[in-house]
Amino acid sequence: MDPAITFIINQKFSRFAVPFFLITAGYFYGVKFLSSADLTGWFKKRMKALIRIYLLWTFLYSLPYLDLWVSVLMQGQFLRWLQMVLIAPPQVHMWYLPAFIMATLWIYLVHSYFPMARKRLLIISMILLLMGILGDGYYHLTNQLWPINWILTIFGNTRNGIFFAIPYVSLGYLVSFVSLETLAQKKRWLWGGFFISVILVIFEGSLIDTLDIFYDANLLFSHLPLTIFILLLCLVYPNFMKGSKVSYQAPYTFGVYLNHMIVIVILYIFPINVLRSNVFFEIIYPFLILRLSLNWSKAMYLSDSKWMNMWVKL
Repeated sequence: MDPAITFIINQKFSRFAVPFFLITAGYFYGVKFLSSADLTGWFKKRMKALIRIYLLWTFLYSLPYLDLWVSVLMQGQFLRWLQMVLIAPPQVHMWYLPAFIMATLWIYLVHSYFPMARKRLLIISMILLLMGILGDGYYHLTNQLWPINWILTIFGNTRNGIFFAIPYVSLGYLVSFVSLETLAQKKRWLWGGFFISVILVIFEGSLIDTLDIFYDANLLFSHLPLTIFILLLCLVYPNFMKGSKVSYQAPYTFGVYLNHMIVIVILYIFPINVLRSNVFFEIIYPFLILRLSLNWSKAMYLSDSKWMNMWVKL
């Protein structure tokens, strides 16, 4: 497979997905917070569910790495052990859940105790996000600068709750206070901003690839406007895809995030690397993973067994 094509697929376009999930979650948190009659009760229930799912899947994914968990703890590397629990678990995609739990707690506390501090929340979010971007997308330019070096020494990377999840969830929460009537009058501007953002993502992705300065390309400056404009367009076109087959898959998508790495491992039983050398298969490969993961998640979600439900239901 041409590395350039792989980079376009994996780095330029697909990497906006996690920021979009986070900013969308922040928006719906804001809507929920403003309408909930028992916010504290709802929050406790949500946190218990998130922590339960995190512990279940972390245990499952940690089975091949038990010797690593034990050795790190026995050697007294407590900071490293905490990093593995909260920031960078051996199964890398599981970083998202502790990050999201952290952001959920953060935005609940902000809404409950500092409801009018929106400007300060915006400033804090932008500062944290800036640190996150400099420590990831521009890593090789900034990793020796303070405070980036200090942050990386403590956290290992900036793809975590503090510098990734909290900023995007906070920004989504702030969007929930924007008038939908006002947005509806600015559709042209929103579409213009969206297309410019797409161009910026392509440009920035190409730039950091050419200069070879990124750590993992999870955090880019251009992801911010792109995710915001996509969210705003979704809000001004609320009926888009409504009632479609895609919309009915929404309850099962969380399970896709949780189980897709197991699907990928299972696929490696087959000569997957040989198949991926074909451009056509490389294009359909993500959709194959999605379909298999979605079917598995749906089966667990709809199962009559509560034990199966508890792995994927919030």
